Amino acid sequence: IENNFFGKNITVSGLITGRDLINQLKGKELGECLYVSSAMIKGTYPECTDGIFLDDITVEQAEKELAVKIISSYNDGKEFAEKITEEE
Repeated sequence: IENNFFGKNITVSGLITGRDLINQLKGKELGECLYVSSAMIKGTYPECTDGIFLDDITVEQAEKELAVKIISSYNDGKEFAEKITEEE
């Protein structure tokens, strides 16, 4: 995802906005769920489903726009693997 909100030179996952996700992923085949870094969502970890992105787009709004469930995970391989196997 290019960071159009803060600038394309910004490559920190925690600064990706909901609108950038929506604009760049809408209409693409995303499968059953979209995994994002929990750093992208302001809210209560671990679920962060009540949270919002930096541009005040809620996780629920992004899920509706993209027609996919959004699941957040720390940048941790073990936790990410556990999240993936939970969804199977």
